[in-house]
Amino acid sequence: VLLQLGQVLGQSNREDQQKHIRLALMNLKSEEDVARAQQQKYEKMCRSLGLLGGLLVVILLY
Repeated sequence: VLLQLGQVLGQSNREDQQKHIRLALMNLKSEEDVARAQQQKYEKMCRSLGLLGGLLVVILLY
């Protein structure tokens, strides 16, 4: 998103550049929403795997 924004800035008038900046902000916001959804999805799984891995180590050492 930022690379695309960098390619178009400075090539047109002020209003057009403001449109590109607003579009980039919207795209970044949507990517942030997707990243947060993925974080919620995988966060629980990672915690569970960590707990189970720890239990496995305890069982193997016992």
